[in-house]
Amino acid sequence: MRTAGVDLASKDVNTALCVIDWEAKRVEMLRRNVSDDAIVDAVATVERTGIDAPFGWPTAFLQAINGWMDGGAWSQDQSHADALAGLRYRTTDLIVKKVRNPLSVSTDLISITAFRCARLLTMIDASVGGVDRTGCSGPVCEVYPAAALQRWGLRSRGYKSGANALEVRAEVADGLASRLAGMRLDPDQMAALRASDHVLDAFVAALVAACVVRGLSSAPDHEHRAAARTEGWIHIPQAGALAILA
Repeated sequence: MRTAGVDLASKDVNTALCVIDWEAKRVEMLRRNVSDDAIVDAVATVERTGIDAPFGWPTAFLQAINGWMDGGAWSQDQSHADALAGLRYRTTDLIVKKVRNPLSVSTDLISITAFRCARLLTMIDASVGGVDRTGCSGPVCEVYPAAALQRWGLRSRGYKSGANALEVRAEVADGLASRLAGMRLDPDQMAALRASDHVLDAFVAALVAACVVRGLSSAPDHEHRAAARTEGWIHIPQAGALAILA
């Protein structure tokens, strides 16, 4: 099995890509400044690619916007907390909030990355085929590295920015390496994980992709499958998944 992970950003310079060969227990690729074409090429060579970016928008948000743009009245009562949450969060976001609060694809800056993700998924579907926004089949799945780290009992805050970010990333990288004792990570790769949160997130995304392939993640149940097909679905790995992968 080979899996890939992508930390997608609005620009190539902050986008990172990781490819793992699980049979050889080695990281084949770990780099930053990655284009859409490079990602599509990688997706074509692996079993599943975990992408850290929203695969869609909240259904209630789209319905409200479409109704408004068609000349109708605004249908959502923003004074009601549940209605406002429906505009801001997808079904998967509301479930993931039990583990960790996700960003809102409709109201936070991650929406810019979502535009790129939609374009990228379109490219992948045209080139590789079979894109399934639920992530349960096909070449890609949506992941949330910080939530995965939290599920695995590792530091999930403070590794992206701040005075101690480098120290926290080193702790996280060392923690992952110790849990994946059979995985070969050379000194340059460990240095890359410590140096960049984008590279670290891409590595975690590739780990989660392997969890998805092995059935070690939170797939949508029957009740939520319809929403996941259009909005996307964040796969959170099981707490003990790394021990199984190792």
